[in-house]
Amino acid sequence: MNKQEAILAMLDGNRVTHQTFTSDEYIYMKDGKIYDEEDFLLYQFWELRTDDCWDNYWSIFGIINSKQIFPLINPYSAQELFRRPLTRRERRKIEREKKMARKRQTK
Repeated sequence: MNKQEAILAMLDGNRVTHQTFTSDEYIYMKDGKIYDEEDFLLYQFWELRTDDCWDNYWSIFGIINSKQIFPLINPYSAQELFRRPLTRRERRKIEREKKMARKRQTK
């Protein structure tokens, strides 16, 4: 979708992602302001992104696209493929839980 469609999608309450974003990055609108996936307010989001690449290549976050299809290399990959990608915060939590489980196994 293009930039205008992405703005309309955000106004409708959707999270949107761009081709240049990583698989867990998105932006959304709240009270007319743009925030990222970690709820940081992004001042002057469009003013800082004036290159032509920002006019296109937007999509609704969580919808499977070619960027999200990857080899199944860990047990969470299959789940990620059929629901929204994990946020950084969720990945960190999973890593902490794995680390704790490894520590318990070594005791």
